[in-house]
Formats: sequence, structure tokens, C-alpha cells
Amino acid sequence: MSRMLAQFPDDVDKREGSVLWDLLSPKASELAQAYLQMDNVINLGFASTTYGPYLERRAAEQGLTRKPATYATGYVTVSAPNGTVIPQGTRFATNGETPLHFVSTNEATIGGNPLQIEVQGEEAGTSGNVNAGEITIVLGNLAGVATVTNAAEFGGGFNEETDEELYSRYYDEVSRPTTSGNKYDYIKWAKAVPGISDAKVYPLWDGPGTVKVIVADSEKRAPAKPILDAAIAYIAEQHPVGAEVTVESVTEVPISIDVKLTLRDGITLETARDSVYANVEAYLKSMAFENDTVRYTSIGNAVLDGTGVIDYENLRVNGLTANIILQSTEVPVIGAINTTI
Repeated sequence: MSRMLAQFPDDVDKREGSVLWDLLSPKASELAQAYLQMDNVINLGFASTTYGPYLERRAAEQGLTRKPATYATGYVTVSAPNGTVIPQGTRFATNGETPLHFVSTNEATIGGNPLQIEVQGEEAGTSGNVNAGEITIVLGNLAGVATVTNAAEFGGGFNEETDEELYSRYYDEVSRPTTSGNKYDYIKWAKAVPGISDAKVYPLWDGPGTVKVIVADSEKRAPAKPILDAAIAYIAEQHPVGAEVTVESVTEVPISIDVKLTLRDGITLETARDSVYANVEAYLKSMAFENDTVRYTSIGNAVLDGTGVIDYENLRVNGLTANIILQSTEVPVIGAINTTI
């Protein structure tokens, strides 16, 4: 506005509310917005500063697409009178204010004994990864006829790939030379599978022509069988003819902790324990596939960062007061957290 007004002679009324001011003001406002949008266009054009659909368009230039959410899967045990048919698509649910729903993937018939039936989440995402015993409701025509429970936890459900995860794959694609089935190709193929977040490759692991690929899921843990099978199948389609490829899951190493805490007044042991659990879990996840040493001091720092924790003593990590050294194919996962005061 100032620059435009300066182009008129000083004997013209330039005060706010004058005819000239009122004529130029809307244009100045619109031009200011245009300049802002021009800045946005620049940011949207670079992969490191863009987001959402614009990031997908940049990734597509390298042949990458956002990985969709996956469905949690598992088995439920259904009890019903002998001969009862459990149709494909039968719905089951968890209890509570916001129940989660699951559907059977195949038709089955009760033969006198409780029957295990494979089901998957009705909606994709991590919400379907329920604990054992949470699925207790039968919906539809079989309600009141059959009962259900899940003896084991469900797994394999992952949310849609985030912008951060997609950008990480994009960056790997443009910064690492992939060609003719080198190790970067195998990492790229593994990470293209929904539910797989990382991979390690061991060329010539069992002699000439052999390759081993170790994969981890989006939680940096061992992938569920359907996801591992998908990784095996996809890499088999991509790798060069003649290569003998083995695709395996990472090996989980539980990290258990025993510690005595000193707490602030008003903080319950349960609150402190839950906070310590979350801190340790976050630390283990951050180092998985990146570092082969679970550091005793880092575990101690995670304990000290717990809600209401003033100090601690007698800290034992897997029964030791030392670092835990992992093999290259292993990842640490949270185990038992035993806290006392």
C-alpha cells in the first residue's frame, strides 16, 4: 500500500479514507494475499516442506505411493449348538462405550466343540489390535445363540502411512542408489509393503547368490504373519532372477525392569509406573534397528523422567546393572516393569 501511494504526487490526498486510499486498499490486500500464496507454492513444491496430497504427487514422481492402513487379524473362539453355521461376514465386537467391530473372513460350521474362526477388523488401523479376551459380543442373527472370545491378542493393524514416513521413503529413494538388486533395492521393496517400516539386508549371507532380509513392522517389532507373508511375496516378485532370497522377521528381545522409586507426595505408584513404562517403551522403539546396545543409563533416564519420580535405586535391566547387547537381527521390546516404593 505504501509503495503504491508513493507513486502519486504529494499534492494528492493520500490519507486513510480518501478516494485514492479506498481505491488502492482492496488491491493492496489482494496482492498481499497473493504474495503469501506464492510463498506457500514454493513450500508445497519441495518434498521437505510439503504435505498431504502434494507430498504424494512428489513421491509419485519416484514411483512411490502412500501405504494404506492395514486390518488387524486374529482368531476368535465361537461356542454355539452343534451344526450352527457361522456365515462369512458375521460381526463380532468388543464391549464398552466405543466398541470395535470385527468380521469373519470365511464360513464355518460348529461341530460340537467351540470353533476357532479367523476374523479381521471392520476398519483398518491400529485400533483393531485388541488384547486377549476383549472380543465378547456376537452381533446379528447369532446374537443370543453363540458366544465368542479371543484367546490371543490381535495384530497386523496399522494406520495409513504418515507424511513423515512417506517423506522418509522418498528421501531414501532419491539419496540411495538402487540398481540391479543391490541392498538398497531390497530395503526399498521391503518398506513398500504396508505394515513394514524398516529392513536390514545381508548380501551373500549363505554364499554366492544368497540374500537375507530382516524386516520390522511399523512399531519396530516382529511383523504379524500376514504382513511378513506379504513382504516375502512382494520381494519375491521384485528381486532379480537367480537370487536366493530369505525374508525373516526381526527377533524380539523383551527388556524387563525392576526398580525402587522415590515419589513426590500425591503421586501414586500406578501413575509413576505407567509413565515409566511409556518412557522406556519410547526409548526402546527409538533405538530399534538403529543401535545394538540398550544402555543402562538411558533406561535410568527414562525412569527419572517418569511422572512424580524424584529418584530411584536398585535398578535392574533384565536382572543386570549393565548394558544389554543385541544381535543385528534383534530389536528390544518392552517387557515387565516392576516398580516398588
